[in-house]
Amino acid sequence: MPKLPLVTPYDGTGYSVFEVMRGDLKLTETITCSYRATQTQQASFSEGGKPFGTVYVSVGDTVRPGDLLIELDVSDILREIESCRYRADILEIQLDEARDSYQIALETQQLTGTYTIAADTKAARVRYLDSSLDIQYSRLSELENKLATMRLYAEISGTVTYVKRITGDSRTMKGESVVTISDDTSSVFVASTEKYNLLSYGDKVEILSGGVIYPAVVTDPALLGREETESYSGMMRDMYFVLTGTESPSAANARGEITLLVENRDDVLYIRNSAIMSIAGKPMVYVLDQNGQISAREITVGLKAGRYTEVTDGLSEGETVLWN
Repeated sequence: MPKLPLVTPYDGTGYSVFEVMRGDLKLTETITCSYRATQTQQASFSEGGKPFGTVYVSVGDTVRPGDLLIELDVSDILREIESCRYRADILEIQLDEARDSYQIALETQQLTGTYTIAADTKAARVRYLDSSLDIQYSRLSELENKLATMRLYAEISGTVTYVKRITGDSRTMKGESVVTISDDTSSVFVASTEKYNLLSYGDKVEILSGGVIYPAVVTDPALLGREETESYSGMMRDMYFVLTGTESPSAANARGEITLLVENRDDVLYIRNSAIMSIAGKPMVYVLDQNGQISAREITVGLKAGRYTEVTDGLSEGETVLWN
């Protein structure tokens, strides 16, 4: 603001006026944080170039260990498994019949006291069918193990936070995460901040993320199995905020804001910061009186919060000051 004489008429141009107000001032600090689950599972296939089949989950779904998440095209191998089981069932029946037949041949041979080649033939058939059944079960085990690699299951309880977008010609990439699950039993927001001195373990805070407020508590990282970390020569520190409500963000790496009340003044006078100038190192304002005269006045200031500053002396409620 340009310097004015200590008293001068005011023609109403060039400046804005502000009435000295009475109310509450709050000094706040905002900390930005990001959502992380204490445990995650990134499900991926071990082979690349395979066509996808069916996706059984969507983002936001709740899953438990053993739930089927996604599978490749398993139509061919399911037919092979069905055929293999059918052949194994037939061999089981044939083997039971062959064993019964061999037993009868042995009993007949013992009753007559006469050796016959029939018993040896039937014994050989039992061995052949038994061996064939072992081979069939071995093949069935191979197929079932292969099927297991073509399906991805949940290994933890949690919320699905990511599902790969799949089209008709999509193929797998080895090791690529296609489904991500975040543990929803203990979800945390993490902030790497230089304002850590404003927080203490056990403090309760509210985190605004995606238009939703999540209650949380400041938690010692040791309780989460993590080490306390500092960076930039101790100027910044990672702070952990464990969610205490029943809900958690569905989006991975969701961003959040925590607004902390640093200091407050109740029922005080305040004016705009821009109305205050420094003259000879002292805070001054220009006051507009009822006669349209402007005069410079020294004031005493207190808390500065946002766009406003507390005035502890020098002004009265309802007086008008100029600012630009």
